[in-house]
Amino acid sequence: MEKTNFTKNQFISTGGVAKRLGLSSVTVQKMVDEGVLAAFKTMGGHRRVLLESVENFERDIARQLSGGGDVKERDVP
Repeated sequence: MEKTNFTKNQFISTGGVAKRLGLSSVTVQKMVDEGVLAAFKTMGGHRRVLLESVENFERDIARQLSGGGDVKERDVP
């Protein structure tokens, strides 16, 4: 497996994601647990979401809302 070097600023808390997407923190936590957003848990049990994953999610939703793709049930939080 290839190692990837991530820096701290490439991750965002679930609260930050919730604020950015206009969702509840619980919804974001579920999205992480279901694999919709890529994340890891810290030793303290806090989720840190890969910023690129959030940006991809935003692009996918925008494309689907503009008619550029089908909205699947799993795509909607």
